[in-house]
Amino acid sequence: MELKPKLIITFCLFWGCTSNPFWEDQPTNRLNISGTVTLENRVTDVPVHVWIEDLSISGQTGANDEFSIDIPDLETDGGSLSGAVRVFYYVHNYRAHHSVLNITDGKFSSVQTDFDEGGRLLEPVILERLASFDVIADDSWDRSLGDSLRVTLEIRTEYQDVSIMSNVKNIPHDYIPSGVLFYLSSQEEVYFDQNNIDYLMQYDLESFSTVAWTYTIAPNDLTAPPGDYYVRPFFIIRQDEIPEDLIVGLGIAELETISGDHLNLPIDLIEKTISIE
Repeated sequence: MELKPKLIITFCLFWGCTSNPFWEDQPTNRLNISGTVTLENRVTDVPVHVWIEDLSISGQTGANDEFSIDIPDLETDGGSLSGAVRVFYYVHNYRAHHSVLNITDGKFSSVQTDFDEGGRLLEPVILERLASFDVIADDSWDRSLGDSLRVTLEIRTEYQDVSIMSNVKNIPHDYIPSGVLFYLSSQEEVYFDQNNIDYLMQYDLESFSTVAWTYTIAPNDLTAPPGDYYVRPFFIIRQDEIPEDLIVGLGIAELETISGDHLNLPIDLIEKTISIE
């Protein structure tokens, strides 16, 4: 029982009794990265998703295309993190890009190529657009009349070839629809027709080309109640260099499965609205 007061006296002598080492929170080595990421020829104000590999920390750009992400203490019971981590910048229809952040003993290294020692990007990042998309459909659809709804997705590729996966099935001169999403927001229920949802095909489009995919939806194919909806066909742009964990971090468990999770993908696309009766 005499050990406790002796230890307290020893600590008081060491600390000068100006603070209490037992009750004060010790400072953490919180770090921060920041920078500017812009989209080439953007048509909407969609934010850029910023994701730090290995740390599974993410954020997004805000005003003036700026991002700022706090990184928790990188010191653990097993030691401090050291090495190079990649910082990815992602919008679905733009070429993903990454910068390298060097870390030494849980702190930003003095040797950097893309960031300064304070974690600021040395140069703004500009993402190149892979393709632009337009969704075309009538402004209203009265299912009681028995007419089908036609939704057209116009695709225009840019400087490079693009591979796009979708549940459209190419039959001479026409497409069988599948997976056209109707939604109010990504947080509410999402409706889609159930035709051929297992038929996922990859289409390889050449640079500077234009194609149009037309989806025809019968009145009985959609169970959505009457109301105003956004409408978007389901499609995936292949970018094999993107880590799977980045997609999982967006809340998408299966990228190639049609669901409302698909709406979590940030995309530079003007949303089409339709009134359904």
